[in-house]
Amino acid sequence: MLHVHRQSHGRLGWLALPAWMLLVICPLLVGGCASGGPTGGPARRSGDEAALRQIRVLIYNDKAPTTVAVAGSFRIVDAAGRALADTPSPMQITIAPQGDGLALNGRSMPTGCRIVPRTDGSLQIGSHPYHGSLTMLNRGGQLWLINNLDIEQYLPGVLTGELFPKFHIEAFKAQAVAARTYALYQKFVNPHADYDVSNTTASMVYVGAGSDKAVQAVRDTHGRVLTWGSASGERIFCAYFSSTCGGVTSNVSNLLGAQVIPPLAGGVHCGGCAHATYYTWPAVRMSRQDLTQKLRSKYPQAFSGMGPIARIDATESTPEGRAVWLVVSDDRGEQVRMRASQFRLAVGPGLMRSTWCRIDRSGESFVFSNGRGFGHGVGMCQWGADGLARAGWNWKQILLHYYPKSHITRAY
Repeated sequence: MLHVHRQSHGRLGWLALPAWMLLVICPLLVGGCASGGPTGGPARRSGDEAALRQIRVLIYNDKAPTTVAVAGSFRIVDAAGRALADTPSPMQITIAPQGDGLALNGRSMPTGCRIVPRTDGSLQIGSHPYHGSLTMLNRGGQLWLINNLDIEQYLPGVLTGELFPKFHIEAFKAQAVAARTYALYQKFVNPHADYDVSNTTASMVYVGAGSDKAVQAVRDTHGRVLTWGSASGERIFCAYFSSTCGGVTSNVSNLLGAQVIPPLAGGVHCGGCAHATYYTWPAVRMSRQDLTQKLRSKYPQAFSGMGPIARIDATESTPEGRAVWLVVSDDRGEQVRMRASQFRLAVGPGLMRSTWCRIDRSGESFVFSNGRGFGHGVGMCQWGADGLARAGWNWKQILLHYYPKSHITRAY
């Protein structure tokens, strides 16, 4: 029997680290943190704090050229910060991979160069303005664009991408703290990577500069993160969240067998997401042929030798009914055992909205029915946070509800 064991990064996975490796937020928490002023904000910003607050967001990854615009003067610098060009006027720039380097409006540039606007917020990609600067990389013929900016400027773009505008401001504030914690965690566990997070659901959806409501929520929770009291002291953790838990949150081990810590142990009765669009969802259907192709495409090593999928059996489920392990069989009886969370990603999370559903064979199709929730269900439920906020809960109460035994800690 084959087993699929694939590490999924970002919001849909878990960094399976032993407890002692769950990171201290930074040395600022144990010594050297700027003291707070009378209003609770930082009285000064040290070089260490400035470095802590920098985040690198992958916002484009494709072989095709793309165009960005700068609405004012800007410089282009190399990886060492040396000026390559100084442009005094607004410009549109077409960026393309070229050999091992780049071409900017047809001019050759080294990989790793960066567009640095002189006025923050004048960088524009598509119809969205972006804060910070833009690093351009050629990775094996693919163009990578990485937005470099302060995390407090980054977070409003996450809240705007992740939440509906109608959500309560206290839900926005709770999301700000969860997202700040998640981003800083990723930053410190991936120090040698080209980027810290991406702009998709593989990390957190990010759309550039955020709405006024999102800016307010980030400002009102400035520097706050979630920590938990491990045996070796306070640690930040990967503060997962999902759209709709369906009534009760899931244990993080259901995703990838990750080590369980109290804030991510699941079993929290939500009490807030019954008004969600996908609290329950209607039956959806996928043909055997499409399902087989999707599994082969996502996991070729495991499925390339199998015939058309004939059966899907849940061999382990949570008490509430989320499938944890599946056995996928073809007409010859060949089998692959895989996590239900990985199966869902292959099928498509927009179709199989959660693993809390029935999977049945119906002729030449599979039917996903009795569906409940949207997403993996670990950590904070976004629709639930909105429901609780509308019932009078504040952002601190919401966070401590969804992440039991966690603490709200000031990182800077």
